[in-house]
Amino acid sequence: MERSLTDAAVQALARIFATVDDGQGHEACSKEIDPNHAVQVVLQKLVTPMGDKKPAPIEVLVDVVTDVNRAHPEDAPQKLAPEDYANIASEIDDFCMNKSRGLEQVYEVIRQVTVP
Repeated sequence: MERSLTDAAVQALARIFATVDDGQGHEACSKEIDPNHAVQVVLQKLVTPMGDKKPAPIEVLVDVVTDVNRAHPEDAPQKLAPEDYANIASEIDDFCMNKSRGLEQVYEVIRQVTVP
């Protein structure tokens, strides 16, 4: 049985934000996935508006992904059509799952440069 994207994301974030106890009631930072809380800082900055009446960075990213991945990008100012949603979902799926040019490739590059 496959997990939903939401379930996988919640479980991943729970692991990233989890603290590790050394058995004596103290945090064992060296065993935590993100002891410096870098992911928390990045997520906070992603959802914090860039100024008064300005969007948050995540809103800008979503708008760009939406405009670029429409079925017909030249229609960008127009309301999204069903085929736009289908194409956007397909492109996001390909980015997340493609082992040679998507997020999986990014993970592989990071893995290769961090392996001793």
